[in-house]
Amino acid sequence: HLARHQDRLEELVRERTREIQAEIQRHKETQQQLEKEKDRALTYFDIAGSILVVIDPSGIVSMINHAGCRMLGCPKNQIIGKNWFDHFVPESDREKIRQTFDRIMSNHLEPFEFFENEILTSNGETRTVSWHNSLIRDEDGTILASLSSGEDTTDATLMERERQQFQDQLAQA
Repeated sequence: HLARHQDRLEELVRERTREIQAEIQRHKETQQQLEKEKDRALTYFDIAGSILVVIDPSGIVSMINHAGCRMLGCPKNQIIGKNWFDHFVPESDREKIRQTFDRIMSNHLEPFEFFENEILTSNGETRTVSWHNSLIRDEDGTILASLSSGEDTTDATLMERERQQFQDQLAQA
């Protein structure tokens, strides 16, 4: 009787081991699929022609695409983990933009879909960027980060100022 009971227990252990191994295999396959999807999403993120940047609620850059690196003039490893406002916003605008960002992240202000401000490149040059912003939230609605897409409008802004000056001069003449 004891031998039969032991055989039955051994069979149950083998069966449970097979179930666990099958579950581990399914988990590995799911993990591989998730990695492929993540890689595909990152490829899309990087092929975008506009700057794409993800900034966490404390102002730290958690992701940036290749276009953003080109615009800022430095590699990802010199951007990721840095405070966006301290490193990439001109000092004259820093506090105002940081306060606005903090109010949005704390849910005290609706995010601006469209916003324009200057950014500071690695060589000290300022560029005007028109941003489209959205918030990344978890399933409970908690704000996790800001996702911003930006277009460099420096040249267009400069041309518009020159056009306006020319019109003013023409009107004066």
